[in-house]
Amino acid sequence: MASLGNNPHDRYQRISNSGQLAVRYQLVLILCTFAKTNYRNIPIASPSDARLTLPSTIPKRAIFTTPNMTLIAGELATKLAHREALEAKKPNYIGVWDTPGFIASRADVINGGSTSLIHLLPSGHIRKNVYPESRDKERITDRLEIESRIYARLPKKHPRLLEMFSYSREEGLVLEYMPQGDLGKYLRGEDPMTRQEEQLSPAKTGVGITPAQRLQWACDAAEALALLHGHGVWHCDVKALNFLLDEELRLKIIDFEGSSLDGCEAGAVEMTRYFLPRNWREPSTATTELFALGSLVYEIMTGREPYAELKDEEVEALFVEKKFPPVDDLPCGDVMMKCWLEEVKSAEEVYFLIKANI
Repeated sequence: MASLGNNPHDRYQRISNSGQLAVRYQLVLILCTFAKTNYRNIPIASPSDARLTLPSTIPKRAIFTTPNMTLIAGELATKLAHREALEAKKPNYIGVWDTPGFIASRADVINGGSTSLIHLLPSGHIRKNVYPESRDKERITDRLEIESRIYARLPKKHPRLLEMFSYSREEGLVLEYMPQGDLGKYLRGEDPMTRQEEQLSPAKTGVGITPAQRLQWACDAAEALALLHGHGVWHCDVKALNFLLDEELRLKIIDFEGSSLDGCEAGAVEMTRYFLPRNWREPSTATTELFALGSLVYEIMTGREPYAELKDEEVEALFVEKKFPPVDDLPCGDVMMKCWLEEVKSAEEVYFLIKANI
């Protein structure tokens, strides 16, 4: 989930300095757990040097789904330096990430984002819930409740959706488990984060994705978005990472924590390469969602986000001028351009345009 931030470049957390620090703090905590290492093994620069270097011991599957893979950690470095000072005075000082309770709370974690953890349950389902030590727990729990209401409204056992088994504010969402992982990682040939180590499949090198498969994914994505729109839901964060693959490699749309239901305030906004140029405070609409769908179809067909080689601000400037990557030689290139140029009216229309190519 990409949460609202202070500007279009910082969309992981709502407008709150303490909230932004909490996100960085949570990310490092769970990284430490995945690596089975103590925070002392993470080389941290001085507060004046605003970058945190992650240790080589972090396994590949512990890398987060957030697009900016480098954590900005000025305040965090200050916090950890303060901890070191406390430990120097009190050798028995124990921080939250050293406690058995904290370690136990991460034992079944298979994924994590800026606001929530994904636990694999003994039942074979997954549980999505707020970080236990979150500093913004009530607000994020409210967002999870909206996600549960969206699942409750949408059709049951639909092929483009996960099944919701239960929800409570204490336990969070219990959902269907998709071990194949997300579309973004599959397109890049990476192992999914959502599998346990012993479940990891062989490297996908040499396994090609057929044109027919890409067309089917584009069709699935448009169908899923049309389904949401037909039930009063704007997703607000359409991207490849928010589509999971089932056993037949068909897509299921996920992550409604930041979505808008019946016009309520959203908790998320599209990432730069999916973002229709506008004031970022403006709510999502069919037009903004279809623009993002055009970028998603581009990523499906090429394996890369639009202008992946450019900086965010450069992409924004090009989008403002309605300059988009060349698509004439790509399958569904005309559909992408119609989405970007606001020439389509609904996800259902996009679905039928893509389906005509299958």
